[in-house]
Amino acid sequence: MQRKSNFNLLLCDFKPLQTYPLNTITAVDPNINIPTFVQCVSRGELLVSLSSQPATHRLSVVVLKAKHLPKMDITGLSVNVYYGRKRIAKKKTHVKKCTLNPVFNESFIYDIPAELLPDISVEFLVIDFDRTTKNEVIGRLVLGAHSATPSGAAHWREVCENPRRQIAKWHSLGEY
Repeated sequence: MQRKSNFNLLLCDFKPLQTYPLNTITAVDPNINIPTFVQCVSRGELLVSLSSQPATHRLSVVVLKAKHLPKMDITGLSVNVYYGRKRIAKKKTHVKKCTLNPVFNESFIYDIPAELLPDISVEFLVIDFDRTTKNEVIGRLVLGAHSATPSGAAHWREVCENPRRQIAKWHSLGEY
């Protein structure tokens, strides 16, 4: 006796689409556009401004604001600077309570010689701080040598090519 199993196809809006017996599926329609999970779950966006100061060997990182963050109670941001794969600095913004669109306007200055900039990465972690349980990372952004997105790499390249100029851009937060 053959047992038939059923399942529901679920997409981003999490509405059941149709039920099919497992042994009857033979082909996938190539015209169906199924978005990836990363596109489905929005982790929000972060506006950051960067500037390199070659004369003083400094990198200025300004965390301006975030928008469209998922529902959380208390939000803060951690900024880590890496040389290669080694973390060389860590700083945190003030915590913003009860908002999905926090405004930080906080500046951090790092002493980094201009010749090292191509090997530097700046990691931004948006964190839901919780007093009773472990803090949860809402989203992550990496700019610089290890940027995972084309927009992050382009922003970093623009900063390296235009010293002494503040360059601000919005970036989508990714998974941690």
